[in-house]
Amino acid sequence: ALSEEKRLLEKQWEIMTTFLLVEPASDRVQIMRGEQALETVQLAGARPRAAGGDARPLPRIAAVISKERFAAPERGKSEQTGGQLLWEPPQVGTSARARALGEHVMFTKEGLVLHGPPLDAAEHEAFPHLCLSMPAPAARKLYAKSFIGTKVRLEPEPKP
Repeated sequence: ALSEEKRLLEKQWEIMTTFLLVEPASDRVQIMRGEQALETVQLAGARPRAAGGDARPLPRIAAVISKERFAAPERGKSEQTGGQLLWEPPQVGTSARARALGEHVMFTKEGLVLHGPPLDAAEHEAFPHLCLSMPAPAARKLYAKSFIGTKVRLEPEPKP
């Protein structure tokens, strides 16, 4: 019983201390545990940006709230009104934007979406969102090595 409890505590510690450090100036994302870099993933020129006319500034820190292998950009909406929860499900499948995002998609609470190459570039550019569209190997690795709640820290690019 003690070894099982120890294993669970170690896993919780791993989840709590892991974060993704996006460094556009170095063209990489580092998977960090505390101050130690565990792995480095190359961005191959990918940069965080506002896509589809989204005017919001990029967050400096974001937290992963959803991970989906394949995802449509439309998200379900929920709000509480008068003590009652109102839920509007996402419109997927027949949506005009169903191919806007690629595989290995991570949504953050702050609106940043990390994903692989879009399945349809025109749909991707038409969908307003904050985006880090990465090469497929980078998206796959970050997807596998992150958790719900993983923090994503964006380092600013140096001004020329």
